[in-house]
Amino acid sequence: QADRGDDGQRLAATALFLANDCFKSDIVLFHTQEVIALACLSVAAVTLQIECPPRIRQRIDSEKQAVDETRAALLTLLESSERLAQKDAVSTGPEMGICLHRQLVNARARNAS
Repeated sequence: QADRGDDGQRLAATALFLANDCFKSDIVLFHTQEVIALACLSVAAVTLQIECPPRIRQRIDSEKQAVDETRAALLTLLESSERLAQKDAVSTGPEMGICLHRQLVNARARNAS
């Protein structure tokens, strides 16, 4: 089992990867930086199956509607990226990216149930 430091590093790295993907869409035009960061942390936590730190969870809860909208837009973007990669049979980024996209689609399914 990873310790909290490792979980925090994995959470931050995955959220940063997701935030970078936001710049491939209009998400950054419609949502504040803080809400985008919170949505990325939320999706990363679900994907990695780890808990967000309480302070982050409180911020996510306080901006719930905006974070939910941003999270939905991010997941749609990631699903579209994966479909394009599969259709063209070429990678749109590092293999880690495609793997993460698949994990996020699975996470979305878990969240819906």
